Amino acid sequence: MNKHLKGIIELKTISSRIVISIFLLGSLTLMTLIFSLFHLEKLTEAKDDITDVYTPSLLHIEQIRNSLQETNIFLQGYIDQGDELQKVAITNIWKENLVISQEKLKYEIAQFSDKETKDLFIPISSNLHKLQLDQLNIAQRVTDELKNTGYYRISFTMREDTTDEIPAMLELLAVERNIQRQLKAQVLPTINAINIDATKLQTQIQNKIIEATVALDSHINSLKLACYSCFLLSVIMGIGLGLWLVRNVVNNLKHIKDVVKEISSGNIPELVPENRNETNIIIRQINILIGHLGSVKELAVKVGQGEFSHNISVFNNEGELGESLSGMKESLGKVALEDKQRNWVNHGYTHFVEIMRSNTKNTVQLCEEFIGQLVKYVGANQGAIFLVQDEEGHEPYLKLASCFAYNRKKYFDKKILKGEGLAGQSWQEKDTLYLTDIPQDYLQIKSGIGGSSPKCILMVPIATNDEVVGILEIAAFKPIENFEIEFIKKIAESLAASISTNRNNEKTEILLLEAQNMTEEMRAQEEEMRQNMEELEATQEEMQRAQQEMRQKEANLNGLINNTEDTIFAIDKDYKITIVNTTLRAKYAAMNINLEVGSNIFDLLPKDKWEIWKERYDRALAGESYVREEEVSGSYGKQFSHTYHNPIKDEMGNIVGASVISRDVTEMMLAKQNTQQRELILHSLMNIAEDGFIAIDKDYKVTMINETLRERLAKFGAIVAEGDNIFEKIAKEKHQLWKDIYDSALKGESFSTQQELQLHGRKVYMEELHAPILDGEGQVIGASTMSRDITALKEAIEALQESEKEILTLQKFAGDKNATVISAQAHPLPAEPAKAKPRTGNR
Repeated sequence: MNKHLKGIIELKTISSRIVISIFLLGSLTLMTLIFSLFHLEKLTEAKDDITDVYTPSLLHIEQIRNSLQETNIFLQGYIDQGDELQKVAITNIWKENLVISQEKLKYEIAQFSDKETKDLFIPISSNLHKLQLDQLNIAQRVTDELKNTGYYRISFTMREDTTDEIPAMLELLAVERNIQRQLKAQVLPTINAINIDATKLQTQIQNKIIEATVALDSHINSLKLACYSCFLLSVIMGIGLGLWLVRNVVNNLKHIKDVVKEISSGNIPELVPENRNETNIIIRQINILIGHLGSVKELAVKVGQGEFSHNISVFNNEGELGESLSGMKESLGKVALEDKQRNWVNHGYTHFVEIMRSNTKNTVQLCEEFIGQLVKYVGANQGAIFLVQDEEGHEPYLKLASCFAYNRKKYFDKKILKGEGLAGQSWQEKDTLYLTDIPQDYLQIKSGIGGSSPKCILMVPIATNDEVVGILEIAAFKPIENFEIEFIKKIAESLAASISTNRNNEKTEILLLEAQNMTEEMRAQEEEMRQNMEELEATQEEMQRAQQEMRQKEANLNGLINNTEDTIFAIDKDYKITIVNTTLRAKYAAMNINLEVGSNIFDLLPKDKWEIWKERYDRALAGESYVREEEVSGSYGKQFSHTYHNPIKDEMGNIVGASVISRDVTEMMLAKQNTQQRELILHSLMNIAEDGFIAIDKDYKVTMINETLRERLAKFGAIVAEGDNIFEKIAKEKHQLWKDIYDSALKGESFSTQQELQLHGRKVYMEELHAPILDGEGQVIGASTMSRDITALKEAIEALQESEKEILTLQKFAGDKNATVISAQAHPLPAEPAKAKPRTGNR
């Protein structure tokens, strides 16, 4: 007993070693299992903690967003309806929901460990404070400026007896519009900014929950797998060691017999453990044979896997079997190497062709990706691509386009001429250069702690159709094999074609852009020239007409010029009067100035007047024809005149004098000003009114649209401007409906229609009045439509009908069997859009 215990302690027997190994293995397994289960529990608790921290933050963010939407809806309703309950609702939402949710979210965010998430909450907090002030300010403004004045949602009809109320109504409408603009300019952008920042914060928290959950699940699964694997491995190893112990102690001789039998059957058994009896010599020789057979098996497996670079010695490469197996390995290794190189080349060519196919627009980007992938693929250390720059008026040179692991600053602005350096030499000779004897100071491959010269440098021309477009340079610490050089040369040809194609595409885009710019400039110049030509032709036609009439009716000139209310005056090049009509002579006679033919105008006019008129005469005598519009204020009020200055030419085209014709256009100018003023007033009234106005011509093109209707259509996604075809802005399914309406109006009918629309999930009812537009002769030249929002009216009528039904029910309940609701028919409104019958008269 003591002897057996001593053997176990000294570890000299197989049984003692197995027992201690099993004990150690069991202890290790138990410790690992306890450790894993402990950390599994900790990770599960951490997962629960993370979920408890992140989930409340998401709920508070969603509450803030919903509350903001409610405040905006109540604020818009307060502006539209003036209901004081809506203002109270805004204040309550801020006090009871938004402020509390903001403080809770602030508390939850403060528990986050990363600064990024905390920074996302800062703009939300500041924007919420700003939004609260803006919304309450707008609500107070509605109360002060609209609701307390006694008017709200003003609608009126232009009548003679309401003329005095128009300024007050327009002022109130303008105030309401300003409040709406303030809402759009201050509140809506802030709400959008809060929603965007809240979405970012919500996404950040959700990403953290996902990342944390995935990481914890992965750790938990890994720990569980480790526990189960360790336990299963311990059981298997324990059973195996026990069986092995029995077989080695009890059946030692039988085991040797079985091993020999296995070898004779072609199998390779396990090594036989040595012992201290007489069979140990046989066991040693058997183990040596088993080792050689194992080498044979390993050689066969490696050769079958295509691995020939290993150094496996079979029978020490001696004897017939050892030499034969060694020769077979070398022969198969050469064949496998050739296949490996061929596959390497084919895979590389496919890879780089895909790179060139995916970079067809940017040459620099193509070169950057190409050289980076090539250096990695061939196992080099540095690489660069130099492209030929052929600028007009300069000698061609190479310039660095892209590089990998080079000192970019050193080579980026460097120009390499043909024949200069290795790159220039390869360019000049259009041939590949491969150097293994590199000068010490030619190139340095640097790392973070130092640098060294490369062992070889490869220069390959990037050429297509015998035209070099660049040079590919590769530097490496290891030699570059011949098959690698051939591969680089082959893909360099494809790269050259891609670079040429990219450059052609870039030039084409530049030329196309320049052509487009030139076309736009030419169009602008052509339009300007056309306008100038039209003005010049009009002036020349007028001059030619005047000159022709002067030649044809020279005998009757005095009679004609004296029978007009226009003033006519002409001088020669010496400023002597050649023509003056009675109207002008009488006007100057009233100023004690006698205009007579042959008199010098310089002697007749005051000096200050002469300086003004001399400049005008000189322009006409220089050949310029022009018109001046003048405004004069006097005892008769404002008067306007058009004065035409023209040179007088003889039959040879020589200037012999100048003519001045002045025409009184006071009535025309005053009428024009009145018309413009009326148009401005009408335009202002239409834009301030709540009703929408639109007019179209007979080609369905918009000739007028007011701001109310323009903003209303924009809410439905239609941006309408004057000159647009109305059917390009209307949904296709409504084309036929509106074409029938417009065609009826263009035929001279006046009628009304009603429509039910959906806006942001809310029903909107519109009443539209359609009428033809007539010219001065009573001909239809277009159609007009005035649209009015009758949603509030319809809702009020529906509410009234419901109330009357309730009254009827109460009356019947009270015993009045004859009770009826007559107002249900007093306020009918169609449930669906319908075209009304034509009305007489035009709007």
